[in-house]
Amino acid sequence: MPAEESLEHRLNEVVVVWHNNLRFVGNEEFKRSLRKMKRHRRIGSRRVLGDPVKANAESILQACESLFARGAQVWRHWTRE
Repeated sequence: MPAEESLEHRLNEVVVVWHNNLRFVGNEEFKRSLRKMKRHRRIGSRRVLGDPVKANAESILQACESLFARGAQVWRHWTRE
């Protein structure tokens, strides 16, 4: 997968799951939201398998970390010139 495709995939991962109105909801409301998005199935690493809240949180966190790292890389490149 080319780097830009991967970047787009990670950004989509965040956009699909995260909505600002979810900031203050509890676990049960978040689970209902995941069910509506059909993201409640067993996904994620072995560590969070079976817990859709943890699995989706881990997925978003990994995507955000990757996006941040790429942004920092681009920023460093442009500030050197």
